[in-house]
Amino acid sequence: MDFFLLFQPLLIFLFATLLFYLAVQVPKGCYRLVCGSLHVIFAAVSIQFHPDIIALYPGITVPFVIGFTVHTTSILLTGWHVLDSDSNSSLHRFKEISRTWSNIRHLELGHDAACNSMPRERLLFAIRRGVVALFSWIINYVISIIFPQILLKIGVRIQDFAPDKQGILLHLTWHDLFLRALISLHWIWTTYYALNCWHIIYAIAFVAIFRRDRPSEWPPLFGSLFEAFTLRRFWGIFWHRLHIAPFKDLTPAFLQKFPVLRAFWIFLLSAACHTLSNWIIYHTNTAKEDFWFFSTAYAICLVETLSSKAFLATMREIDSGYLMINRVGPFLGYAWVLTFFVYAIGRWQYPLVYKSLGG
Repeated sequence: MDFFLLFQPLLIFLFATLLFYLAVQVPKGCYRLVCGSLHVIFAAVSIQFHPDIIALYPGITVPFVIGFTVHTTSILLTGWHVLDSDSNSSLHRFKEISRTWSNIRHLELGHDAACNSMPRERLLFAIRRGVVALFSWIINYVISIIFPQILLKIGVRIQDFAPDKQGILLHLTWHDLFLRALISLHWIWTTYYALNCWHIIYAIAFVAIFRRDRPSEWPPLFGSLFEAFTLRRFWGIFWHRLHIAPFKDLTPAFLQKFPVLRAFWIFLLSAACHTLSNWIIYHTNTAKEDFWFFSTAYAICLVETLSSKAFLATMREIDSGYLMINRVGPFLGYAWVLTFFVYAIGRWQYPLVYKSLGG
């Protein structure tokens, strides 16, 4: 394969990043609008190559480009970060803009001068994160061996993902339930592994190697799994929140006043990003499935929020009941979250799996 053709997506994405570098240095205006528009266009072009070329890049490449383009677009449209190109040296501007570019969660960043100290803290940070990445790699390696063997042992066929298996209120056999649980857990793990490991790589690079950032500026991407005993806590505490800040910036003004609608808007934008990613990678329109899944997840989170307050208030009136729910509640909650994914995964992911297998 022609090496120039292979590196074309990377070169185009770097050019799109250069356009962001130029646009973010000026206030809102025609120049910023033109550079920002071209930035979005070239970022989109960078992932519109033949699937055989995109497949040579890491699997997270397309979601990475989409996520960062949403982030940079939110900055350019809202004027969230504007640098005065006349007041700083070129090197200082480059550092500040690169920190803005990589700060997709819009975390509060410290002063650049503070990043040159703390050699011991940087080393410990790199060791701790490196150990986490190593253990994650070992677990993923074991899963990559065991998972296909389990699928073979239980006799998985393409018909298990066929349209008559993609509904919710179906008569599911133990085979169907077990397969859905496997697919659900595998999706959660692979997403966690890919995002977390790449986040660790960037964190070690920018904190310990380039010493551009402080350890506190790269907090863990995911929360504790032990906190995910409701669907709301799964999305709000355990799951990554990479997209929350950019999506908030892209929320229409009339929705900002209503937290319930603002949260729904964020779920809808998440669905749109998943649909775009699947369209680019698999050339499959999954809009119906994605918007159904994220709308359903939002609705259940809303019901959990409204019902939990009344439920806990009732349990507090019964001391023994409140004590029991504190002990047993989390375990029931984990089962509830897994049950949601088991029943939702068929309608959400099975159509894509079925088509990918040639169905």
